[in-house]
Amino acid sequence: MNLKQGFVVTLGLLMATSVTATPERDDMCSQFARLASAIMSARQVGIPLRDLFDTCVEHWEEPHLLKLCQSIVLEAYKRPRFITDRMQQKEADSHYESTDLSLC
Repeated sequence: MNLKQGFVVTLGLLMATSVTATPERDDMCSQFARLASAIMSARQVGIPLRDLFDTCVEHWEEPHLLKLCQSIVLEAYKRPRFITDRMQQKEADSHYESTDLSLC
């Protein structure tokens, strides 16, 4: 398994955990914030946008949750991709902090 495949698997597990965890709104929103960081990390290592969109579709059937996941992916791909590990992590942390979770 290469690094990109590992990110997709990890992202899938994070998404599955988000669905099965407590249904309270605050918990769900914090899980989506962590998901935003994972999505940005995947984007930073070169996972294609289409793969992340497909992962969203595979894990959420509820329209509002699918829409939220896809909007997080789209926002991640509006941001630049960095080469250094330090800048990649900084961007992932920034995406976590700035994700608009008004839909969750």
